[in-house]
Amino acid sequence: MTNLYLCRLIILSIVRKKIAFHTLGCKLNFSETSSIAKMFPTSEYEIVDFKSKADFYVINSCSVTHLAERKTHSTAKQAKMRNPNAKVTVMGCYPQLNPEKVAALSSIDLVLGNDDKYNIVEYLQNPDSERSAEVHVANIKKVKRFMPSYS
Repeated sequence: MTNLYLCRLIILSIVRKKIAFHTLGCKLNFSETSSIAKMFPTSEYEIVDFKSKADFYVINSCSVTHLAERKTHSTAKQAKMRNPNAKVTVMGCYPQLNPEKVAALSSIDLVLGNDDKYNIVEYLQNPDSERSAEVHVANIKKVKRFMPSYS
């Protein structure tokens, strides 16, 4: 390996932001998380284990039971404790059904509904504001787009 190549590897590892994903709920959520993780350019983001320190934590949530909602709260709180400066995103069914409740949680910075979660790369690169929680939840009855998922 040349010195130039090694320098480039070191610079890339310093510049890349670390992002971690956690999924709660059904098999579709796991498939969608996999698809969404692949949307992040590897030149800018390094995917790390959710229990590691990261710059961004993404939780694909479920709202089938109260236990699933409590797990979302707990998982978001744990992420913020790992890195208080990290941006924590909750996306999926729970924020689609209760965006205000999710946004009210102090550990959450970005709330994305079921359609808006596919724009997560853009939202993380270009935050709208410095509010306590940025919320993007479309009326699901008006959504016409289909996003295929694979795992």
